[in-house]
Amino acid sequence: MKEILESATGHASHHLTEIATLQSRLQDALHGKRFLLVLDDVWNERHAIWDILRSTLRCGGRGSKVIVTTRIENSARIMGTLPSHRLSYLSEDDCWSLFKQQAFGFEGEENKKLALIGKDIVNKCGGVPLAARSLGGLLRFKREESEWLFVRDNGIWNLPEEEDGIIPSLRRSYNHLPPHLKQCFAFCCLFPKGSEIDTESLIHLWVANGFIVPYDIWESEDIANQYFNELLRLSLFQDVQKDNDGNIMKCKMHDLIHDLARSVAGDDYAIMDSCKVHNVAIRYRHISLATRSTFLERLGESHTLRTVLLLDYHVDDSNVFDSLSRFNGLRVLDLSNMSIRILPPSIKNMIHLRYLDLSNTDIEILPDSTCSLKNLLTLKLRNCRNFCNLPKGLRNMYSLRHLDIYNTSLTKMPKRIGKLSCLQTLSFYIVGNTSGRRIGELNDFNLRGELRLNDLQLVRNIADAKAANLISKKNLCVLILSWRQYGGSYTIQQKEEEVLEGLQPHSNLKQLDINGYGGINFPTWIQDSKLSYLVKISLSSCRSCKGLPSLGLLPALKHLSIRHMDVVKCIGSDFYGDDNTVKGFPSLKELHLTDMPNLEKWLGADGKATFPCLWKLVINKCPMLTSLPCFPSLQHLELLECSSAILMPVANLTSVSFLLLQEISGLESLPEGMLRYFNFLNSLFIVHCKELMTLSRALDNLSALKTLFLLGCNALVSLPDGLGKLISLEKLGITRCHGLILLPEEVVGGLTSLQYLYVRSCYNLTSLPDNLQYLSALQTIDIKRCPKLALPSYLHHLNEDDLRIKDPAIVDSSPLGSMAKAFSVDEELKEMDEELKEICQLTGVTIKLYQLSSSAENATGN
Repeated sequence: MKEILESATGHASHHLTEIATLQSRLQDALHGKRFLLVLDDVWNERHAIWDILRSTLRCGGRGSKVIVTTRIENSARIMGTLPSHRLSYLSEDDCWSLFKQQAFGFEGEENKKLALIGKDIVNKCGGVPLAARSLGGLLRFKREESEWLFVRDNGIWNLPEEEDGIIPSLRRSYNHLPPHLKQCFAFCCLFPKGSEIDTESLIHLWVANGFIVPYDIWESEDIANQYFNELLRLSLFQDVQKDNDGNIMKCKMHDLIHDLARSVAGDDYAIMDSCKVHNVAIRYRHISLATRSTFLERLGESHTLRTVLLLDYHVDDSNVFDSLSRFNGLRVLDLSNMSIRILPPSIKNMIHLRYLDLSNTDIEILPDSTCSLKNLLTLKLRNCRNFCNLPKGLRNMYSLRHLDIYNTSLTKMPKRIGKLSCLQTLSFYIVGNTSGRRIGELNDFNLRGELRLNDLQLVRNIADAKAANLISKKNLCVLILSWRQYGGSYTIQQKEEEVLEGLQPHSNLKQLDINGYGGINFPTWIQDSKLSYLVKISLSSCRSCKGLPSLGLLPALKHLSIRHMDVVKCIGSDFYGDDNTVKGFPSLKELHLTDMPNLEKWLGADGKATFPCLWKLVINKCPMLTSLPCFPSLQHLELLECSSAILMPVANLTSVSFLLLQEISGLESLPEGMLRYFNFLNSLFIVHCKELMTLSRALDNLSALKTLFLLGCNALVSLPDGLGKLISLEKLGITRCHGLILLPEEVVGGLTSLQYLYVRSCYNLTSLPDNLQYLSALQTIDIKRCPKLALPSYLHHLNEDDLRIKDPAIVDSSPLGSMAKAFSVDEELKEMDEELKEICQLTGVTIKLYQLSSSAENATGN
């Protein structure tokens, strides 16, 4: 407050010590005056301090503003009255411009050699303006190449400090941290610069190293997650990647922040990511090796070493364990992504080991001696596809908290796994039908994250199902329930209904998948609005179910997928729930219906609003479906392998901006009124509609259409005149339309906005229209595998970047004619796949061929 008063009055105020006096003087100075106050690099996180200042500043005139810059997210939330603006990093050009201004002043870039070195130095700045300014200022009066090379080739922490430079600014970020966060932050220097850091793994590594200070009854992982969020709020992590539920899965560290972590880590850490030679005499505690090195072999026996991360460290099995056997004090060992097939029995000597990561290796089994690791907290075997057997004594590893066996080849669980009372992570569990392998082994687990239950057909009855005690597992976010067989007698169906009823999860669940369920009806709990956090549901291969469950009252449901429901004939009003005061599916954004061969009707809710937020709908392999309800906000619609009868109700979905029609049976012509009121349609894809002969006048009114692609419509013999009315069309693609002989002049001439013309594998196309040369917006003509097409003379002046033509005969203006080769089905599939990838890259959308073999066979004929 003193600094604000001195800035406002121009007089020193060091003699003022009472806060009340300062407030009074500041209010006198600002009363009724309009001011702009900039508070730079604020570290305050206390509401009370900000409240005092805010109350003082309210005396200013109307229109007064306060701008606050901070690196602490909490400070922005406390002090902000408007949404905060997160500054992005400078572009490479802008960063160079700022550096050049500081380093060269009015000289510009007269010294070209220094300018080249300077651009390398700018790369060290990582888009941070303060770094560019500081390093540029450091070199302002230095004109020797050796001086510039010293700055380029040394870490920023080895350079001279400026009082207002980048080094003191970054160090303040570290000094501001409490002790428990300082060691967690320093540990992050073990990850290579620019690499993605898996958040869950980082938390487990902190826990394994004992960095977490216990608090009350909180689990160590929850406290560690708080630590991570604190570092994130201080902007020490960036580029976070979140899952659909908003959980942070991955993050990165800015290069300068990584340099800060290295500088504060000291001699406790060694990071081998270059050819730098490390002193093997130092008693390191944590090392990571991101390059092939003999460092481990040269490192003597060490009782202080706690962490070894072998990142992209390619050595054979025997060498790595010969080197590691000397480090019996290890807490953390990461061998992921290595070519390891087996662990030696000597692993039992690492009795202090708490974290063992074998993910993405070739390992097949764990030796029984692994069970001697009584202190092991985390065992990761994710994506070990050859791994087929857990050791029998696993139940004796009483400290184990996290067992990740996702995507392995396990066929059964070891007996009595329920004795692992501390277990929190169990990626999947295979239900057995013998004592010690039943589902009741899960009873006492306080599981979190994801749980997949396989072979649920072996659960005997509802009591057996309830023994799993899923309803008490409040930290479980994702639950996947899978049966290996379905259907059967009425008795079996009734048993499976009872079993699913007994598998009721806690109301905190966010995602539920049910696969292969053999009952006729769904349980009441899945239709209960008490599952208020459920965001995603997938129902797959429930082939005996005659109806869909009532899901419309689930308040948070955003993603719904229903697949392989053979018996369902009608989606009726029950689907939306029986509460007419609440909109059906109030939060649903994305809905997929796939492979429902007998579905005929999809009705709306009687007198009730539904799907207010739905923006994407995909209907695939529903050949009998002829009716649709109303979707007031729908923007993205995909219809695949359906009957042409479904296209008439589509005419009511006028908010759609993206439309994909793929393999629509019986479609000879687009219905004329189908797209009449589609004023927002931006992209239209018509794919492998092999009976389509004409587009009629369905496209005449699409004034907003920017992208049109026709793929594999072999019966299409001409393009309608109305296509020339698409004045907004920017991208036109025509692929495998073998019936097309030419592109009409009257069509092409009206495409005044066309920028990109893409033509592929149109075997009978003979010519391009002359007026193509007058389309002033046209930037690229991309043609390949059109053997009868002769290149017009007016295109010869275009450069190779604008004109991409892959058939040599076209460039020579002579058709291939009989020289066109016949493609095998395999070649055709390969080319079709290549074309789809090109189209997806060009348009930014994803298109898949669901029946590649049949499509290829149809495409091979002229």
